[in-house]
Amino acid sequence: MRMRRLIIIVVILVVVALVVCVGGGQLARRMTPNLTTPTPMTTPTALEAIVKARGEVRPARQMDVAFRMGGIVDQVFVAEGDVVEQGQLLAVLDTTDLEAAVQSAEDALALQEAALAQLKAPASEEDIAAAEAELASAQAALADLLALPDEEAVETARIALEQARNSLWSAQVQRDSLPAGPLRKQAEAAVANAELAVRLAELEYQRAQKSADATQLAAARSRVAQAQAALAKLKAGPREEDVRAAELAVLQAQHQLEQARQALDEVELRAPMSGTLINFDLQEGDLVAAGAPVATLADLSELIVETTDLDEWGVTRIAVGEPVTLVFTAFEDKKLSGKIVEIAPQPVTLTTGDVAYTVTIALDQQDPELRWGMTARVEFKRAD
Repeated sequence: MRMRRLIIIVVILVVVALVVCVGGGQLARRMTPNLTTPTPMTTPTALEAIVKARGEVRPARQMDVAFRMGGIVDQVFVAEGDVVEQGQLLAVLDTTDLEAAVQSAEDALALQEAALAQLKAPASEEDIAAAEAELASAQAALADLLALPDEEAVETARIALEQARNSLWSAQVQRDSLPAGPLRKQAEAAVANAELAVRLAELEYQRAQKSADATQLAAARSRVAQAQAALAKLKAGPREEDVRAAELAVLQAQHQLEQARQALDEVELRAPMSGTLINFDLQEGDLVAAGAPVATLADLSELIVETTDLDEWGVTRIAVGEPVTLVFTAFEDKKLSGKIVEIAPQPVTLTTGDVAYTVTIALDQQDPELRWGMTARVEFKRAD
């Protein structure tokens, strides 16, 4: 009986063991990871990275318009909004003072040229004769001074003095012989005149006895030296250094005339390019400064878009020549395409303190609805 129970127990244990082995193997297979290499799948295409920024519509070409010199506006020939051609006359300044300056410069040049021509011209026989006569006169005057006192002149003065004294004596005798009355008064007047004549004769006699003083001799000798130099210069012709100095004076006068004429040419304000006049409010009588803009000239036939807030992260992910999509704020469904034509090498600082790089975008096709200053959302697309 016990043996039977033992056999039954053994059989049950064997069955249990088999069940456990079979079930455990299946469970183990279910729990074990599948280590088989999966079939390779196709790598998905890289998505395009989108960089966005704000942009503003601007003319492709624009220039400030300014006078090259300051002055008062005399005439204005155009108005704001006019379309003008390159080189077209827009306005002119008053030329009254400038024309006077040109005339003065022309007169000065004429004088310098005449002086140079006279200097280069050979001396005429008449000029030499006149110079020789001046020298002879100067030498004679000096000789007369050196010869003082002149004995003949002294004797003449002495005789004149004696005659004056005799006339005085005669007048006094005549006066003394007359009784009081009108005739005596006339005789007294004659005596007074005779006394004056004696005094003058005495002075002349004293002068005649004097020699020439140093001042007189110096002046006479200087006159002789100047006359000699003038005569020698005429005979020798102009000195080379004098000719060069005169030629330099002519060149300087020519330069001043050119400057005056150039200033006269700069009174005109002409269009530096073809385009439309913007912010032009110039009136006759206005005072303008040289180089100060009086208008902006823009070519509105070709508009571009420039970014205003592209940051440093975005600028590193774009390149010149890449396509751009533009979405304009003023329109509900307007999208235009373009290409990057320029990326600024240096940033600008925004009011927030951040830096931004200006990117210039050329439109693939111009749109007549666009206006200067319109804003757009700019989308730069490039595969990573």
